[in-house]
Amino acid sequence: MVTVVHHLPGRVRLAVQGLQGHRFRFMACALEEAFSTDSRVKKISASAASGNVLLLYDPALLSIEEIREKLLSTYQQKRELLQPKSPKSSSPDQSEQSSTNSEGLESESLCKTSVCRPIAEPEDLPLKTQIKQSLITGAILLWVGVKRIILGPSLLSANRTVHTVSAVTTIVAGYPILRSGLSALSGKKINNDLLIGMATLVSLLLRESVTGLVVVFLVNLSTLFQTLTLERSRRAIRDLLAVQEEKSWVLRNGVEVEIPVKEIVPGDVVILQPGSKIPVDGQVQEGQAAVNESMMTGESMPRMKQPGDDVFSGTVVETGHLRVLALKVGDDTALARIIHLVEDARSHRAPIQNFADRFSERFVPFSFLLALVVFLFTRDFRRAMTMLIIACPCAVGLATPTAVSAAMGNGARRGILIKGGHYLEEAGSVDTVLFDKTGTLTEGRPRVSRIISLHDDYGPEDVLALAASGELHSNHPLALAVVEKAREMELVLPDHTDDEVIIGHGIRVLIDGKPLLVGSGHWMDDEGIERSHGDFEANRMHSLGETVLYVAREKTLIGLIGIVDTLRVRSKETIDLLYAEGIQNVSIISGDNPETVSIIARQLGVPLHHGSLMPEDKVDIIKNYQAQGYKVVMVGEGVNDSPALATADVGIAMGQAGSDAAIETAPIVLQGDDPTKVVQLIILSRRTMEVIRQNFAFAVGINATGILLGALNIISPLTGALLHNLSTLGVVLNSGRLLLYPLEIEGGRKELGGVPLVKLEDPA
Repeated sequence: MVTVVHHLPGRVRLAVQGLQGHRFRFMACALEEAFSTDSRVKKISASAASGNVLLLYDPALLSIEEIREKLLSTYQQKRELLQPKSPKSSSPDQSEQSSTNSEGLESESLCKTSVCRPIAEPEDLPLKTQIKQSLITGAILLWVGVKRIILGPSLLSANRTVHTVSAVTTIVAGYPILRSGLSALSGKKINNDLLIGMATLVSLLLRESVTGLVVVFLVNLSTLFQTLTLERSRRAIRDLLAVQEEKSWVLRNGVEVEIPVKEIVPGDVVILQPGSKIPVDGQVQEGQAAVNESMMTGESMPRMKQPGDDVFSGTVVETGHLRVLALKVGDDTALARIIHLVEDARSHRAPIQNFADRFSERFVPFSFLLALVVFLFTRDFRRAMTMLIIACPCAVGLATPTAVSAAMGNGARRGILIKGGHYLEEAGSVDTVLFDKTGTLTEGRPRVSRIISLHDDYGPEDVLALAASGELHSNHPLALAVVEKAREMELVLPDHTDDEVIIGHGIRVLIDGKPLLVGSGHWMDDEGIERSHGDFEANRMHSLGETVLYVAREKTLIGLIGIVDTLRVRSKETIDLLYAEGIQNVSIISGDNPETVSIIARQLGVPLHHGSLMPEDKVDIIKNYQAQGYKVVMVGEGVNDSPALATADVGIAMGQAGSDAAIETAPIVLQGDDPTKVVQLIILSRRTMEVIRQNFAFAVGINATGILLGALNIISPLTGALLHNLSTLGVVLNSGRLLLYPLEIEGGRKELGGVPLVKLEDPA
């Protein structure tokens, strides 16, 4: 099914059912190729991440209905080519694989370009199939181990049942790996899967089926672990799209009507109530409201909107009512730009070529050639076989996946979730770390930081109790902070009556028949309340980045309440550790106001900082660093951070406070609220790369030595097989050390940030 998501003259975005998902990226490529030869189509972009197809076309020559029909027919035609050509079976597992595995060797005919040419990957098997495969393979290995204990090594090697079962299991479980290797070979490439597949085949030919089974089990277990973590990232675009309203109220011919959001056109007047998500980019025509723009800017405090102010799609009206003139709708809104930026960044991210694949392109052909030369000169088949056994690259093939899997397991124990091995590799080579402020370095929610009494008759506790009583039934974030602090201090709140919310100013109530006002300084001026005696304290609070609430009773200012989004406990320590690890550039990029960002940066010792940034501004900053040759980490938590997280070399989402979209978009997620995990990740990555280099040195050293000794006829094929297994075992054991690798910064926690003690200040 093909449905229109949004359209303007000459531009249409369509959703293609069955296109969305990692396994259909080559279908997206095929659709692009099918339309690229149509002169009526100016540009086409298909995204398997979102399941959408965007076309720019000539509306005079091509209609939307024609586009839909061609897209549907092309999809159905290519879909048939994607069906795996496997033996028919009524097995549910095979049915599942037939319906979901769309990147077999057959998909090669879909795309002609080198960019689209697929190399099948074992992780493209359905998740359930991978789990069953690993469990069955592991169970058979356990059975073989028990048999070895009962029969002993010599009888085990001669046992036909053990050999047959191991061989059949190795062939079945190793088929996806071999298929991937053959697919790469057909593209004149020698990849890691080809190495492992060859090693497995040779082990079977030499009747070392148990060795082959161990290799396949370890590789498939590694692949399964990576698949489990990658599954979450495939929901990123869907989560972004979910923040949009499906219907909204608009004014048509003087009458309020509810219509689907996709039917709103520029010039419509949208009517918004408290709790409404704004569906368009526009300008306020009537009303006043507090609008939560954290989705766009990351700013923790809602902003007051009044006639003439701009509002953005995806932001939320917290209090008040608005009538907004729609200026940009659908694909042209700020929220749509975020989605497009994420799609673009994800689709253009090139995976890092694994060192094992690069090495194999040279080492394996050289080994085969050398074995052939030795055979031609000596006519000694035994020497050549010994060399080939030693050259079987099991250890080389396992050097990276075993280390990466162990490191990912270590990270998972510490609350560091890594969605792919190449992101782990990238994290160790970064030299620039950019932080969003709200919810990342700060807690992301307002808290009372200071209570100042300005009247002899009212102590700080009295000021807070009166203010909390007035704010008791308000949902404004500042009001919630005041009430929370009063409850924390177990204060008794007096009863109030006749509460009146003045949008953009504050709240007015009666307590014991006397008026109480809680709100902004300019409201105090409007009400004729003298506040000059509190200016010194208010200015001091503003200089510390605090928002100031004024509390007045009977036309007299009695106190001030400071509210601040406080630093996380270990934010300062994180910055210091990053510099200690050799990170060259640390910067804060935030949508919050520049003054607040500057204060936070000064407290943390961060010289580079930017405020009032839109999502695309953050992307531009990241691209600017990348253009200068820097490798960039972006740490964020909001929907507005998603494009930046996807654009950076490594995107990191703070899981405790992070939005679902940010968590699913970022390739790395930190559970909890400890920012030092960013440093732990970098240290773990660097240690992992060190272990991988050790693995390669060990494996290549054993292989090179064995090939030389085999060529000189110093060792037998049996000794060669022992050396081969020794190198494999050594690599696995060395990688296993990463599971328990300690991170030095886990020692004593330095309380350098966190929620400040509330200062209760009486009048002098």
